[in-house]
Amino acid sequence: MLRPRLATLILAAPTAVACGLTIAPAGQASTPLELVSHASGKCVQPLDGSLGAPIVQETCSTASVAQKWTETSGSSSGTEHFVNRSTQLCVDARGGASYSTPVEQWTCDQISNENWWYGDDSDSFNEELLSRVSGTYHDCLWVPGTQTGAAMILSSCDATISEFFTLSVRVSHGASLVNAGHRIEQG
Repeated sequence: MLRPRLATLILAAPTAVACGLTIAPAGQASTPLELVSHASGKCVQPLDGSLGAPIVQETCSTASVAQKWTETSGSSSGTEHFVNRSTQLCVDARGGASYSTPVEQWTCDQISNENWWYGDDSDSFNEELLSRVSGTYHDCLWVPGTQTGAAMILSSCDATISEFFTLSVRVSHGASLVNAGHRIEQG
């Protein structure tokens, strides 16, 4: 049986092409994604362009390149790296996998600190991003609150709203292709 994400991506391909999107081969740059927190409705981005800058949430802006991410293949099977389109740095769990580990941007090195895996949630609009530091799978990207500028950390995956994100692809002014084809929104 196909995983729901793969099946919807296959079904969404004609819509994506009709909207002017291209499908990139694995490991190559893909269409930029926005990661939007379910808890706050804010977008994930680095605080600034520096190496080691914390990953924070800010009010979503279609003009902000800092809020655009590209998925690339991770260093272990089934994982992804998220590369910031503005800085070309990866989302990285600084240190080991434990509660309150800071999440920052770092040089993309194909290390396990940069490996992320989608949770196996049957609701395609909810995506948990699990850190795969050293092969672990029990800590999620987590937003500690709804305030602008809140820095992301790792927290035990416990299905709270603070660890769910919508991954959307902006296809034109006012429209989003959400979760690689799960829903088309007209804004």
